[in-house]
Amino acid sequence: MNKYIDFDLSTENWDLGWGKILDKPQKDRQKLIDINRVKFSRSIKLCSDCTRSEVYMIWGNLYQSIHEYPQSLIRLRKALAIKPDSVMAIEALGSCLNALNKHDEALMCFKKALQLASYSPGAHQGILQTLQHLNKFEDYESIYEEF
Repeated sequence: MNKYIDFDLSTENWDLGWGKILDKPQKDRQKLIDINRVKFSRSIKLCSDCTRSEVYMIWGNLYQSIHEYPQSLIRLRKALAIKPDSVMAIEALGSCLNALNKHDEALMCFKKALQLASYSPGAHQGILQTLQHLNKFEDYESIYEEF
């Protein structure tokens, strides 16, 4: 089996496979993306709700890594529809929204992540990056006063 499309739920293996896609010419890249899309779709049918949410989140992160943000947004929202309190999925959604220049929505995601896990470095970093996009660093302290 081709090492680029081996199906394994461990994040390291997914990242390796999709990372290699970026090194391929565009026509080969699309073929590999399509193959992985089919494998993800099959995996969704076989998973419990918890795992299904994780698969959608991984799928969303992979689309984000190849700059297909609208596709990422769809998958991350599906992950959160299944498991709305997933801090990792909320942070990933915030990052995706930042990439789509939807900074106000992104900020809401990162605030929600902080409400669920105040220790989350991803949420703190996401807030800083979002405020930078919005040129509102002065709001930094007021955001943390809410918590």
